[in-house]
Amino acid sequence: MLDRDNQFPDRQTVIRGKRLDGGVTKQPQESRSRSGKKPSTQSPQKPPSPSVGKRIPAAFLLLGFVFALITLSGSYLDEAAQLLDRLWSDQQPGRKPVQQPAPSASRTHAQVADSNRQSEETTRKQVAEPIAEGDLTLSIGKVFRPVGFVVAARYKDIPLFDQPDRLFKRLPELSGAGEKYGVIELQGGQQYRFVLDMAPKGYRLYLDRNRNGNLRDDGPAVVNAGKGLFANKLVFSLAKVTGIPKLQGDYTLWLFANNQSWQNSSLRAYSRTQLSGQLRLNGKVYRAYLTDSPSMDANYGNDGLGIDLNENGKIETVEYLPPGGQIKVAGVTYRVKFTR
Repeated sequence: MLDRDNQFPDRQTVIRGKRLDGGVTKQPQESRSRSGKKPSTQSPQKPPSPSVGKRIPAAFLLLGFVFALITLSGSYLDEAAQLLDRLWSDQQPGRKPVQQPAPSASRTHAQVADSNRQSEETTRKQVAEPIAEGDLTLSIGKVFRPVGFVVAARYKDIPLFDQPDRLFKRLPELSGAGEKYGVIELQGGQQYRFVLDMAPKGYRLYLDRNRNGNLRDDGPAVVNAGKGLFANKLVFSLAKVTGIPKLQGDYTLWLFANNQSWQNSSLRAYSRTQLSGQLRLNGKVYRAYLTDSPSMDANYGNDGLGIDLNENGKIETVEYLPPGGQIKVAGVTYRVKFTR
């Protein structure tokens, strides 16, 4: 049998009849490669493998780090598992890195802090500042927002008449023993005519909502929701009646009639939609209110301003700044002017 040529110079050539342990069963024959050189008798060098003794301490360190995160906050469980898998993958030779999942919908602490900072900046921008000492020019649309009925307000009498005026063009079908007529007048010349039907089963109010003089095309009547002669609310678009597009929501009037108002031939009404904003006066921020009282005309700039100086949630007499008036806060006298 012919000797085999050594195709791998770094490996020991196996020769028939020669034992690998150095013993000789037959007379040895030197095998040469095609190049004529003797094959190397050294053992092949294996690539170094990572030491097990070195990997074990690293694993304990990783596990300790994970348990520390779990102890500090349970919200880090997912992050800790991902970090452990990523670091362990780096320790394994030849292993492909695990693709990280998409970020979860929950916000990180940094994102929450950034959101809070933006909210605080927005709030600071909404706080009205004096343009000069003692002078306040307030934009109703920028500084104030509707908050419902918060502080006390005064009612306004709406006169009632036995006969309609010429702008009542078409009346609804009435079933009562009599009726009363009136007009709700809001800013900008807006007039909403109504008829109060004194029906036996309860007084009902028909309102000309679209202001066309026809009281038959405005939907059903407003029925009595109180315990007296009549009480209920009328709801309008706040932006429409005020003429300020930034004021979104409802403008609500509460109408009622009791024995005293009926003897005076009137309904009584007050606005249940108030506006609230913040003012910075002499370095301190106060809550302020526009109540549309007592004018009740949806013009929030002609009734004065209430400032809760003692922060008790009420507007007291000394905290009220009347139209064209002034108020002293921390030794500084302020005057106010409103814009839309």
